[in-house]
Amino acid sequence: MSLNNKTMKKPNRLQMWGGRVIGSLAARALIAWLISLVALQYDESTNYDYRFQVRPSQPLKAPIALVLVNEQEWYRWVEPSINMIRPLKEIGPLTDSYFWNEELWTTLIRRLLEVEVKAIGVTFFFGENIPRPRRLSSMVVFENPRVYWSARLDAEGRTRLPRFAPRIYSPNAGLVDLTEDLDGVLRRVIPTPSTATSLPLSLAREIGDVVRPNHVVETINYLGPPDVFPTFTFAEILTNSVQRAKLRGHVVLVGARQSAGQELQTPLGPMPKAAVIGNILHNLAFDEWVKKAPTWFYAIYLLVLCFLFALISIVFPPLLTLTIFFVVWGFIAAASTWMFDVVHFWLPIASPIIMGTLILALFVTWQLTEKDRLNWLLEQESSNLRELEIMKNNFVSLFSHDLKTPLAKISATLDKLKFSALESEISEELGSLRKASYELHRYIQSILQVIRVEAVDFKLHKQPVDINDIVLRLVDELKPLAQEKNSMILQDLEPLFSVEVDPVLIKEVLQNLIENAIKYTPNGSIVKVITREHENMVDVTVIDNGPGIGQSDLERVWEKFYRGSQSELHTRGSGLGLYFVKYFVELHGGRVFVSSEINQGTKIGFTLPL
Repeated sequence: MSLNNKTMKKPNRLQMWGGRVIGSLAARALIAWLISLVALQYDESTNYDYRFQVRPSQPLKAPIALVLVNEQEWYRWVEPSINMIRPLKEIGPLTDSYFWNEELWTTLIRRLLEVEVKAIGVTFFFGENIPRPRRLSSMVVFENPRVYWSARLDAEGRTRLPRFAPRIYSPNAGLVDLTEDLDGVLRRVIPTPSTATSLPLSLAREIGDVVRPNHVVETINYLGPPDVFPTFTFAEILTNSVQRAKLRGHVVLVGARQSAGQELQTPLGPMPKAAVIGNILHNLAFDEWVKKAPTWFYAIYLLVLCFLFALISIVFPPLLTLTIFFVVWGFIAAASTWMFDVVHFWLPIASPIIMGTLILALFVTWQLTEKDRLNWLLEQESSNLRELEIMKNNFVSLFSHDLKTPLAKISATLDKLKFSALESEISEELGSLRKASYELHRYIQSILQVIRVEAVDFKLHKQPVDINDIVLRLVDELKPLAQEKNSMILQDLEPLFSVEVDPVLIKEVLQNLIENAIKYTPNGSIVKVITREHENMVDVTVIDNGPGIGQSDLERVWEKFYRGSQSELHTRGSGLGLYFVKYFVELHGGRVFVSSEINQGTKIGFTLPL
């Protein structure tokens, strides 16, 4: 491979800087994305609960009602057994068997069946811990096919059947075992290893066809607090004080409230087991579980948001970035809330906010660090350029000054030889040398002036001046130059107000314009100088009938050291005259103008404010 090819393939500094920046930003975005994935694991347990707490109760689509009793109410109903119950309560928490009384339960279920309920679900577990019914009529009521009794699993995972459904496949028995999360909150329905049917599933089939039996872990979609279901007390049922229409055709869940064994912790707070089973029953009947996508879906979703947040942070300034982030976060929160309430789909909110906050912090920190670094580099570069400019100016100044002394001696010697020369031919040659020496001296003076006017401490010395006076003096001074070319300088000067200017600089401006007009026009030409005043401005225009300036040169005539293609062939010059004109005029707050066509002459000038 040749050396040139190696050079071409070597990355430049800009490419290396770009690669470093992209790598740094990508690493920051990756860190934010990974942390958001970790936060996703904790998003459900906090954000999930909060959503139920802030949203209003959802409409109840199924005819589900609750009949609840508390310990104090039950205590009054079982007064004959008061002497036995009191010692039991003193021993420890009461079990479900505390709420068993054959006579009361016979009356309760019979009354519910009389109002033509669709089904009765008993959330208490009445197994071998209660005695067999003494009366056959009670057994007939308890074994009614519309009555469903709760079954349980023991510590070894075996099914403990209720007293009134002694077979494992009994149609009127169902498991009510529910498993809380590690924080003690019930959020999911987890299938049991038992072959027995769950109580909610059995009751859901009384309402209609179950779309999707809960053979997998499902997240419960709570409709609201317990009062979302029509609720009645034991006393209201036992005394037959409830209108039949309020319960006819309902699935009735019987349980206890404010009892240790019959109350569960939910995202909405403590809730009777009967109300929890009512929510599960509703989810089963209408397939309204909270649906969750696979983890890979949320990872891709967060990755897309990560790219979006990173792009926004790079393109926009920090304050606008923060504003856009708040808008995006608001949109995500609104979309997630809508999806959760309407289609029951869980979309995380906290994870995108955490990720966006991290990206904002990491990217703003990078921007500030990068800005400081670039400012330092810029300062270094600026310092180097200042040093280089000082070295250049010192070199040019010393070089020019060293040339001025020999030039002065040459000019003096040429003047002396010219006047003492006898032959006219020798005198003309000496005159040409004297003229060349003068032009070189002007060129050196121009270079020194560039250094002076571009210095930081250059100042204007303004005073009231009549521009016409400067024009008249200059015309007198430049008459010999015009006479050498048999040219004429005409003046069309309008009376003007005095202008606050630096007279030395404005004289140099006018001198450069008039001298150029004389130098770049053929012999016998006419140069015209015009002054006008209008709209608080003073216009000075110099017109000649020379060869003109080409359009390509016209756009660059004000550049430093630029000389047009025609002038380079016919006239000597430094290329600094018009640069000084523009620079000095703009220092006074004015502007320059020029118009020209080939072989049509040139119109050039400037405007100054009064």
